[in-house]
Amino acid sequence: MRYQFALSGCTIEPMAAYLKAIAVFRLVSEQADSTARGFWRGREFHLDSELDGEALERFFLEQYRPTPIVAPWNDGGGFSEGERRIGINAILASVSPRLEDYRQTIREILSWPEFGGGEMTLGQMLTEVQNAANATSGRAQAELHKLISDVKVAAGNLESLFSLTTQQINRHAKPVYKSVKKLRTAAKKLNRSGGKDETVRLCRNQLPDRAVDWIDSAVVLRTTRDLKFPPILGTGGNEGHLEYTHWFAEKVADLLLANHPPSADLIRNALFAAPTADLTRAPTGQLDPGRAGGYNQGPGVETEEFPTNHWNFVLAMEGAVAWAGSACRRHGVATYGAFCSPFTVFPKYVGYDSSSAGDEHRNAVRAEVWMPIWDRACRFEELRSLLREGRVEWSGRPVNNALEFSEALAALGADRGISAFQRYSLINRRGKDYLALPSGRINVQQRAGVELLEDVDRLVRHIDDFSRGFKSESPARFSSLRRQLDTAIYWFALRGGVERLRDILVALGRFERYFAARDLRLDPKLNSPLFGLSPRWLLEANDGSLEFRIAAALASIGPSGEVGPLRANLTPLNATKPWMWAEGSGQTAWSGGTLAHRMASILKRRLMDAERLNCRSLPLCAGLRLHPEDAAMFIQPGSVDESRLEDLLFACTMIDWRDSAAEVETLESSWRTATPNVVIPREYALLKHLFDPSVSARPEPSILNLLTADRTPEACDIAIRRLRASGYAPLRIAYSRNGEGIRLAASLLIPIHSLGMIAGGVLAPQNQDER
Repeated sequence: MRYQFALSGCTIEPMAAYLKAIAVFRLVSEQADSTARGFWRGREFHLDSELDGEALERFFLEQYRPTPIVAPWNDGGGFSEGERRIGINAILASVSPRLEDYRQTIREILSWPEFGGGEMTLGQMLTEVQNAANATSGRAQAELHKLISDVKVAAGNLESLFSLTTQQINRHAKPVYKSVKKLRTAAKKLNRSGGKDETVRLCRNQLPDRAVDWIDSAVVLRTTRDLKFPPILGTGGNEGHLEYTHWFAEKVADLLLANHPPSADLIRNALFAAPTADLTRAPTGQLDPGRAGGYNQGPGVETEEFPTNHWNFVLAMEGAVAWAGSACRRHGVATYGAFCSPFTVFPKYVGYDSSSAGDEHRNAVRAEVWMPIWDRACRFEELRSLLREGRVEWSGRPVNNALEFSEALAALGADRGISAFQRYSLINRRGKDYLALPSGRINVQQRAGVELLEDVDRLVRHIDDFSRGFKSESPARFSSLRRQLDTAIYWFALRGGVERLRDILVALGRFERYFAARDLRLDPKLNSPLFGLSPRWLLEANDGSLEFRIAAALASIGPSGEVGPLRANLTPLNATKPWMWAEGSGQTAWSGGTLAHRMASILKRRLMDAERLNCRSLPLCAGLRLHPEDAAMFIQPGSVDESRLEDLLFACTMIDWRDSAAEVETLESSWRTATPNVVIPREYALLKHLFDPSVSARPEPSILNLLTADRTPEACDIAIRRLRASGYAPLRIAYSRNGEGIRLAASLLIPIHSLGMIAGGVLAPQNQDER
């Protein structure tokens, strides 16, 4: 008979509870029921096996064989002189067959010369350190001499202590203990024949396979002397003063070897979140941040230790063995992404409430771990295979950071049964220690338009190449823009949607504005202008807003003769070779106190350059044109979000307009419907006939100067004369000053179609005499 039930104590958050679920799945599959299957539903892990709930409890209480978790390479691991050995000694003294692998592992380590020599006396320590000091010089020698001097100052009479060990000194001469302890640490390092790398290599070569599973999860020997540490287990199995291995040994001894073991309530609490009164105070570490202690973490001002269940710590360690060890076995000494650990990448400071620029500047996040959530029942071997692969690819390469990870997930359908990933950031939030804080969940779901992010990645690489040229930290403005772009990309990957794609364009536009305003003579230099967004952005990021329509239409204004595209008026690029920077400021004219002033300034500059460069046509031809009502709406104050329009305009100039015919046709077709209740000012209707490339009449530069000065009637008078000289018949109408001359001037830059629709109110038919 098979049983399927939820493990309410094994949840997605915190990381310790997630690892506990992996541990239960692994241990049951390896030691009790090889056919067991597991999956996530909601926040809880579900187990499908031959064991019912009570049988699962009995398995852990009566049959579970702990993984030999040891770290002889660490100070505090319990194998060097004077270190805490309560758990190790209890396991050595036991006769339980469940602990045979553990005993064999400990005995093997203690048989090595590095760890079997007994405790050093103070005299031996002083001799060891003094000999090392005599053999060196400089700063290293001074540091060793200081250790000896500190002991002498604290002790006064050293001779009476020469024959005592560190622990004996702690009992009989406490004032000296602190200095002696530091001396002992130095002596132990000097006394060892090799460093940590030698010890790790020895462990991998001589310890039983079950111990090696743990070693591979805690430390990776990449090269001859290069150690790397999968971050969920700190730095090789310890976290500051918390040494995981001796705590694990002590908790195993407490749970499995005590004369009066705790009640079954503890395992029931760990597996099923059942209430219990048997909790004890103990450290938990970074994997369970709610119980890690620190200021404001409990009922007092500072709480060092919380009531906890030893099974939670034991099973979290067992889960870590399954998590990190399998990837290291698969990839050997090689690493991929950030670390040799499944789904582990470099951090990005986006997507969680406590992210900040301060975190980024002080490198507050060690790494990010993305833990898979699957809703299809699978066997542990399938999960092990997934963890051994342990990578996600984006744009043809393994992801390297959290942002690329989110992009990759947005490009995937449900892959190998994975429905989502829980993101954890290992953040420095407690002194020098880290906490594994949950920072969001991303569903594995293909997002419409996600392929456009490859365009953004190319631009981002260009931007990051530029940023590496700063001699120290990037300027605050640049860093802020970079973070805004990352945030926009992340939220699109997380949620999708047109508005979030538009937000990416806005963030890109801000970067374009940054480079447009930057002195090209300064170092570092951006090698070439940002360019190459696909025309598909016009469709996928179209939020239907007036800002997007106007920005896209303006950005589509192309070159005319030697007058460059409109982008040349925004950014100092070469007017005829827009993939290069111009010498000096080129044809830039984006100046003025308001958006309207800046648009009018561009219009003036384009007219001036057209005359100076003998341009045959009015340099206002555009690939994308709007309904006249859109231009009329712009004239109305408060009708647009000018900052967003400006950002979108700069972004849309990065689009490759050369092959945009299909997208333009789709947009113009969808934008042809007139906006209801919009009155087109007659002043605009008249003037636009001089500022449209389809009309033979040419504008006079003084018109824009008059509009800028809000002398609209006079500007209209000049327009009437110019139109009459070109064979048109303007109607006799009194044009008024409405206080919006500058917005009227700016609106004349906006490309429109259907000019004939607005002619009736200001022009008589050309075959009819003026009346």
